[in-house]
Amino acid sequence: METDRFQVVVDHLVRMTQEITEIKSNQQHFSERLTRIENDHGEKLRALTEGLDKTNQTITRIENDHGEKLRALFDAREVQLEVNDRILSTLSRIEEKLDNLSI
Repeated sequence: METDRFQVVVDHLVRMTQEITEIKSNQQHFSERLTRIENDHGEKLRALTEGLDKTNQTITRIENDHGEKLRALFDAREVQLEVNDRILSTLSRIEEKLDNLSI
């Protein structure tokens, strides 16, 4: 009877040891998988960050280029307005002279 109880305890200990070994093995697999996932996500995050940095640089360059082009357009508009004013002034003088000649 005593040996039967002892054998039952030993059997339980053997099963528990096997289960613990299996749990440790599964834990190791999960740990390795988690490490791979972390590495993959790290690489993807780096790639996204690099892409975002390039996009930000491109946006900054476009903003600068457009700013320069807008300034050039406004400068050209101011020059054209001055030319138009000179033409209108000259036209007014010519009209006055024509009016004086026709009198």
